[in-house]
Amino acid sequence: MIALGLDAQIATVIPMLTGELVTFTFERWAKEETYLTAQMEHLNGYRPNLARAGLGSARLRLERAHATVSALEILDVPAAVVQKSGRVLALNGLLENLTSVFRPAAFGYLALADAAADQLLKLSIADTGDPKLSVGSISLAATKHSRRSSFMFCRWSGPLTIFSRAAIYLSWQIL
Repeated sequence: MIALGLDAQIATVIPMLTGELVTFTFERWAKEETYLTAQMEHLNGYRPNLARAGLGSARLRLERAHATVSALEILDVPAAVVQKSGRVLALNGLLENLTSVFRPAAFGYLALADAAADQLLKLSIADTGDPKLSVGSISLAATKHSRRSSFMFCRWSGPLTIFSRAAIYLSWQIL
């Protein structure tokens, strides 16, 4: 920042209900004095408005996630939108009804009923590879309660995403 001629900085960090943090920073030119207490109190008055802006952004992201899985449900595709952390943002009814394949996990996570496949899913979600778009699938063996199937994931990040952070789209199909 010093190379840009900026020196003093203050920030406010606002936790969102989605578990994310929204951070707003304010910089000053190096040639100006540092922030005074009165200036910080004035900027602090904007915090409720900044919090509402962050909340509005998080709400829009959630609505888009729900619209995505709803559209896929109309196409008869069981699907979910998952945060990079693995926490489910949205889930359609078709996926929710596949209790022989998927099971809910604590704190809003999703797990596969097959333990080995679930480990692969966790590794896939945790993948921090550099590509802007990564796609994969996990095959699931037939069981007493379900036919052989495949679980697919598609990760978007950066400018390709309709979300502010990386998201993973999950879908399931019978083979």
